[in-house]
Amino acid sequence: MTRTDAEQIANWQYPEPYRMYNMDGTPEAIEELLNRSYMAVDLLGPLGRRDRTLFGFYCVGVPAQVPGMHPSGAYDSGEGDVIDLGLGMRPDATGQGFGDAFLTHILRDIAASHPGAPVRLTVAQWNARAIRLYEKHGFRLSGVYMKGNVAFQVMYRNC
Repeated sequence: MTRTDAEQIANWQYPEPYRMYNMDGTPEAIEELLNRSYMAVDLLGPLGRRDRTLFGFYCVGVPAQVPGMHPSGAYDSGEGDVIDLGLGMRPDATGQGFGDAFLTHILRDIAASHPGAPVRLTVAQWNARAIRLYEKHGFRLSGVYMKGNVAFQVMYRNC
């Protein structure tokens, strides 16, 4: 993740109903992307790195967990053994069929660095499009937890 990547991601704006995924573009948001375990995912053009296009990002570990959900018990099972995953795709690329290749790439990266580790992710329950993608990749519902008035699904995938 470069500073340029972080600045772009922190300013991405998703339309409704996905606005909850928007960051605020502040220096703190940019530093969060730079100082944690965030990885940029890019597309390479025919010229290689010189023609790089930022496509999305992912993170693993505590940064991938939804803040404020620990009191609900959402992350109690599997602590220490499971890899938490958070991800985001460039807003103009969503809903166009790129999710499968994007998630496949991310899961391959995680499997290479954490062989055999189960993966856990959290998704807003209303986000049916993302849930279908995760189920296609072997994620299964573990539980539903509330944060404010939003229900979140915690999903696991065993490797």
